[in-house]
Amino acid sequence: MAIPNSPNWSALIDALNYQPTGIAKPPNLAFDVVQAVSLGPMQLNNSGGKLNERYWIAYVDNGAVYIKGSQGERWGAEALLLNELEPIKQITLTFDQLGRPLVFYRVGADTLKLYWYNPVLEQTELKVLAQGISPNAGFDAPQDTGQSYSDAMLFYVRDDIIYMRVQRDRFETEYVTPTGQEANSSIDIVYKEHTPDSIGTSLSTNLPEPISDGDTVIATIMHRDTLTLPQGWEFLGVTDPVVNSSYRQAVTQAVIKVTQSDIGSTHTFTQATSQRMVLSIIAARSDSEITPEFIGKLLYSPQTPAPLPNISASYNGATIIAAASFVYALTNGKQTVTVSSPYLLETQSTRVFNRLGVASAKVTDAGIQGATMIHENENISDGASMATALIASSGPVSTAKNLNIMSSGMRVDNRYQVVYRYEDDTYTPPPPVPPVPPALNGDYIYMQASTTQFGLEKPLITSAQHDDISITFNIYGANKLLSTLNPTWGAYGIPIFCEGGTTTLYPIPLWYNKSIFFDILSPQYSYFRNSVRDAQLKASRKFSLAFMYSDNALYLTLVINGKKYAPIMPFNLSDGRWTVAITGNTLTVLNDATTLFTMEIDRGQDGDSEPEPGRFGAYSLGPLHDMWRQNFRGALYGITVNIAGAETNYPLMTQNSLTQESYPPGNNITIYNHKPANWKYIAG
Repeated sequence: MAIPNSPNWSALIDALNYQPTGIAKPPNLAFDVVQAVSLGPMQLNNSGGKLNERYWIAYVDNGAVYIKGSQGERWGAEALLLNELEPIKQITLTFDQLGRPLVFYRVGADTLKLYWYNPVLEQTELKVLAQGISPNAGFDAPQDTGQSYSDAMLFYVRDDIIYMRVQRDRFETEYVTPTGQEANSSIDIVYKEHTPDSIGTSLSTNLPEPISDGDTVIATIMHRDTLTLPQGWEFLGVTDPVVNSSYRQAVTQAVIKVTQSDIGSTHTFTQATSQRMVLSIIAARSDSEITPEFIGKLLYSPQTPAPLPNISASYNGATIIAAASFVYALTNGKQTVTVSSPYLLETQSTRVFNRLGVASAKVTDAGIQGATMIHENENISDGASMATALIASSGPVSTAKNLNIMSSGMRVDNRYQVVYRYEDDTYTPPPPVPPVPPALNGDYIYMQASTTQFGLEKPLITSAQHDDISITFNIYGANKLLSTLNPTWGAYGIPIFCEGGTTTLYPIPLWYNKSIFFDILSPQYSYFRNSVRDAQLKASRKFSLAFMYSDNALYLTLVINGKKYAPIMPFNLSDGRWTVAITGNTLTVLNDATTLFTMEIDRGQDGDSEPEPGRFGAYSLGPLHDMWRQNFRGALYGITVNIAGAETNYPLMTQNSLTQESYPPGNNITIYNHKPANWKYIAG
């Protein structure tokens, strides 16, 4: 690389071999975790002049960015670096001369942010740095950080041009490199296979040639009972089931990264009982690393033509594998399936009982909106559709052949640099400045994950039939929730409070897939195993209060002594203080003391005498893994409960504590599934 403002760029255009480090490198985390691996110092914030002594991994978990160092072939203890409200799409990691981490990442379509230690401010800083994609970071002289020319460098792509920023000018100046770049490397479909519609408990493929080592294979399976994947396959997504009195039909997509031993081996997909079943296999290949990303699902009942999930322009350059399943088929003759542009049907267009169609398309900068799949049938057919994106890491198109296709600037693990620069003898780096912790002036709140619940020590409600009940709470993050709601997600819940051990079906009939879990078999790898059982969301019969976004409307859902209510609210949730009160038989919803909704209810008769303590952030008292997963990811705090005139307060603001005290004392909260990384600082 040339020193900025110097014309002396390296003439090298061929890839250079790198020397193995001799350091054990632990395996990556699960494929769907946003992560980056880099060589770095032996200890954080203490390089000793070397950044090539240990592997480090930065990764995202529920909006928090953690870092871990390698310990042999395993990753060590995690340390929290930062919290980010927006979903992180891409991330990269390097270090400065003193071994302090620099995290360069993308949120949204093209917003690039940098977390680093700013020696001018004498504290860590998180700032929006630039617009672009494919962020990458590295250090050009990891073997000796004391060299006067050494720099941490950032690279990214905008409008097919690679840009660079360097540490010596605090990343404030954007430099254009002489290398152009495509938005995405090409992906080719090299093999496709489609089994007939059949009745049984299993279907198999042997991944034959021309499938080869390194290919990415997507399996799309229509099934009518619980599906189990073959070993080595990873679950991507499953549609909501189409249900009638005799069957429950769903579609699952799964992926495998092919190794040599997979080719020619039998891979069997099984369902629990003998039912109709269809299997489609599509193998994709690219010179780049392919990352699958499940986009969404739709349920149509009935609707023809069948809608496919919309694809946003942020997937520009990706290849989409979309599928639609149909319940009814022609009972005589063959059935034809067609798909709208820009999709290309990959399964057989005409065959007997053609219940599953699979198609592919390349995404442009306009995305794909309103695409459909049509099939012949004797009835207006019910069905479900889904889509997965295959995303190839960015690759070069100009003469700079030594640019690794995974990167916009250099190899992720820093084993070699792909852009070289000359030494500037006139530059002397400033003396190192030790980090100074920033002064804090605010409070911490707990950002909820999908299974976060707040369990009480004792019950609150004596009589749901007679007690006046008022629950007041603060919401943080509702505005972001509204901006990211996706109609393909289905319902999205904001559970408030429940109490009582007896359950009943939720006021809105919502199905979910129960028991999808991680199965870690060895330190070398982990993968999803799909063990799906359809279940309906349940609520506590005695008392259950929640908000639920469904069918483009906000519902207030209330169960009280078995009486169920789900009125549509004439407002959207927003950050601030909310109250839901039941006085006599009148239900009232207030925002900052302003009444927004009121209705009369029947409170039923007390009958649930079980003394189980209640929970905030839950619909019922069932196990965490049985709960609705599409829940609010913001914060619920500052809770005040008034039951029959007795008031209890729960600030929920004691940082890093599993136990949250009540005021007056005597009925504390325990945070189930507590994670220190979920605490977020907010300014006072």
